[in-house]
Amino acid sequence: LRQTVRRLTCCRWFGLQSSRESFCGVSPRRQEGRKMVLFLLGFSALLLSPSSVVSFRLVVPQQSPSGRRHGCLSPLYSLEAVAMDEVGSVSALSQASGDGPAKAVETAAAAPSVEVNPEEIADCLKSDIGKDYLPLAQMLANKDFVGADQFTRDALIQLAGPNAQSREFVYFTDLPKLPATDLFSIEKLWLKYSGGKFGYTVQRKIYRGCKGDLNKFWEKLGWSLVDDGVVRLRRWFGENEFIYDLEKAPKGHLPLTNSLRGTTLLKGLMELPVWDRLEESS
Repeated sequence: LRQTVRRLTCCRWFGLQSSRESFCGVSPRRQEGRKMVLFLLGFSALLLSPSSVVSFRLVVPQQSPSGRRHGCLSPLYSLEAVAMDEVGSVSALSQASGDGPAKAVETAAAAPSVEVNPEEIADCLKSDIGKDYLPLAQMLANKDFVGADQFTRDALIQLAGPNAQSREFVYFTDLPKLPATDLFSIEKLWLKYSGGKFGYTVQRKIYRGCKGDLNKFWEKLGWSLVDDGVVRLRRWFGENEFIYDLEKAPKGHLPLTNSLRGTTLLKGLMELPVWDRLEESS
């Protein structure tokens, strides 16, 4: 029953992540449907195994040190399955990993806050649409990579225009619309505060080194792992397995790119000509 519950909490039908998929996001419009799913799953599990009560609960992720809840393409809520055996002990079947968002937020909150002087990084804060990138700089300076990763995805959606904002994700055809000035600012901040370890241009170099082989690319970035002898992509929902630690994460591990709807967006992002211009100017 526990294995069945674990599989159910990771299946795509519930808006979560399967073992074959990378990471995805959940629109707020799907939250009510998820609550109904939770009720039906718990009731069905009780009927199937009266001696072992299985309940499901919504877990709201912690806020980042900046006070901003991670929404849009990140898990607004995650499912946590809890099994209660005959003696009444409770065991969580799906928990965040030690290096996942909860741990990263805890670590960032414990560290002394670093105030960023916008005058010192004025070249990294430019925007063609009036976007304020100081919050991103603040998150990165304080090693809040969970918040910075989400800010980056939200920014790309905003930069892609009204259609992307209404659907709440970027489609590969939106990539040419992204302003180069804003992409430069985002990338410069990631490179600056990660010591050149994180960023799209870092990922791009690895992508080219893998000659477009996504399996090798994911392996290099640490987006895939070996689980019981089977290679799979890391999970985001239920049991977040991505690494938000600058020291522990492989080079190019962040920022993450949504690949639920296919890999065309990821490939297009890696092949954007704008990155050549950035490398030439640096």
